[in-house]
Formats: sequence, C-alpha cells, structure tokens
Amino acid sequence: MNVASANPARFSALLVEGDKGLGLESTLRDQGCSVRKVNHRGAAQEALEGVDAVVISAAGFADDEVLELVGRAIVGAGVLVATESTDLAVKAARLGASTVVGTSIELASAQIGQLLAVIDLKRRYARQSGAPASFSSPNSGVVQRRSTPLPKEATPDALEALIEAAEG
Repeated sequence: MNVASANPARFSALLVEGDKGLGLESTLRDQGCSVRKVNHRGAAQEALEGVDAVVISAAGFADDEVLELVGRAIVGAGVLVATESTDLAVKAARLGASTVVGTSIELASAQIGQLLAVIDLKRRYARQSGAPASFSSPNSGVVQRRSTPLPKEATPDALEALIEAAEG
C-alpha cells in the first residue's frame, strides 16, 4: 500500500530552491505538504496558483528575483524565505514573508511548522465564519486597468454615478 495515498496532504507547497538549497523538501512532506519543487524564478511564478505555502531558499538567486517572487506569492499564500542575508530577510519580511537567516535546517523546519499552523488557523476561521476559503484572491487590492479609455465626456458627476452604480 502506498503511504502517500493513506495520508493525504493537508497543504500544498511550492519549494523554490537553487542548486545550493537547504534540502527542505523532506521537511515539508513530513509536515503534511504535497510539494512542487522548482529551481528557477520563471517556473516558480507559473506554479504559484493554488498553493498554500511558498518556501524560497534564496541561495543562488538574486535578491531582486526573490523579492519579486515574494511580492507575487504573498497575495495568495504563506511565504517563508530562507537566506543568509539579513538585508534580504528584512526586505522580505516587510513584504509580509516569514524569514529565516542562516542555514539551520532545524530553524527553517520550525518556521515552516509555524507558517503551516497559521495557514491552518486561517482555514478554520474561514470555515467557522463562512468566509471564503482563500482570504485573498489574485486580484484583491489590485486596481484593474480598463481595456478601453473613458470617453471624453466623462465628467466628475458621471464618474461618481458610475461608481455608485457599480458599488450599489
């Protein structure tokens, strides 16, 4: 009997790890995650949809690449960045990610456990309150650009009426 089928994964995780990763895949699996592993930013951006947690081992990636990925992932998932750079950790934390500075697998494992506990609490709250399962959608907080420009005769009064009609 396949053990994986007997214990279904409680979480889906995306592991972004370069050649010098910490080896966090087994830690994620041990904590109840199905894991998709990618080793470059482009593949990571394509795989973000539908994951509960994103774990980024920053070794081998430029800081800008890591921060861009954190910015995209934080909208719909919990994010953990493992890095040796305190500066990068602070920047990632300001974007909303959990961070681990250093190469300690034990510390990273503890942070992953905390991240998954928060995700689980959010799910429980959503079930109790009747809120949607996802606290944020890919478009939450994003201003959508109109495909066509407003007509020249769009006066402030007309725009206000349009906004009221859309809200009400």
